[in-house]
Amino acid sequence: MEKEKFYGAASFALVLFSALLVKLSGFSASYMVNFQNYIIKTGVSQTSGMSTISALYYFFSPFFAIFAALIMIAVALVLAGLCGDDKYSPALIAGILSALSYALIFRSVWGAFVGVALLAAFFYAAKMAPVYRKEIKKWISFRTGSKTVSRALFIANIIISLGVLFAVLSAQAEYGASFRSEMTVAMKSVVRSMPGASMLSDAALTSAVENVVNSSEIFNAYVRWLPVTTALGVWFVLEMLRNIFLANIGGLVSLAISKVNKEK
Repeated sequence: MEKEKFYGAASFALVLFSALLVKLSGFSASYMVNFQNYIIKTGVSQTSGMSTISALYYFFSPFFAIFAALIMIAVALVLAGLCGDDKYSPALIAGILSALSYALIFRSVWGAFVGVALLAAFFYAAKMAPVYRKEIKKWISFRTGSKTVSRALFIANIIISLGVLFAVLSAQAEYGASFRSEMTVAMKSVVRSMPGASMLSDAALTSAVENVVNSSEIFNAYVRWLPVTTALGVWFVLEMLRNIFLANIGGLVSLAISKVNKEK
């Protein structure tokens, strides 16, 4: 039981550190809402003159902290799966504390949903990892961790995407204004890169672009659907990371822990 308590404490510590890392990075729902504008600004003006490798590094660098936090959560779920599924399993206690940590640190709608997602993921890991360990016949250690992380994060991703949907929906006017502002800046960057644009004054260009952004039916429709498109975008990114990276990282960690325990 002492080993299970250690795994539970370590899993909570990883989630807590991931929350602090995300908080320090300045990440918020606005990042998700304005991701499209970030792509335009980065691709057109901010990476001008860079090589492809340098541009890719510049583009992804703001998200390194988020990716690191997701890896910590994946490892935490592997550890939770090693705690067993008793009624008072350290994994369940760690899940409750992890949920509270995200809810209290971010104090927002999406932060609360991330907390609920973590609680569900920890509960699933604690209950299903022992089942997978008994059912799997080959590559038991790797596949137990991989399958536990994959399925637990699948559930978490659904809840997180719903959280983003409701977070943006609850403050749609505010996020819509933020999107229009960011889109204005992005479009100005695009226009400035065109031949002859240097003859336009900044005030005239800003006025013209703002008029297009505020009056265009296309942009108005996009703002109307902003909660849905943002949630779907978050879902796509999280699922891609889950399938390509996080599930395999979980399997490798599970395999490494198994080898260490056998050597002892």
